[in-house]
Amino acid sequence: MPDELDQLQGFPKGWTDTGMSDIQRAFCMGNALIVGIPHHIGEVIARRTAEED
Repeated sequence: MPDELDQLQGFPKGWTDTGMSDIQRAFCMGNALIVGIPHHIGEVIARRTAEED
């Protein structure tokens, strides 16, 4: 299940596989940001800023 949690958050499978327990891995993913959403927001802001110039 931790590998699936990694992937749901947008990280590659095994991202948190550093020797931690499954509970610790799940905790890390529960506190992680979904990387795709902030990235998309940044792209929209950059595009709109460029359009204003």
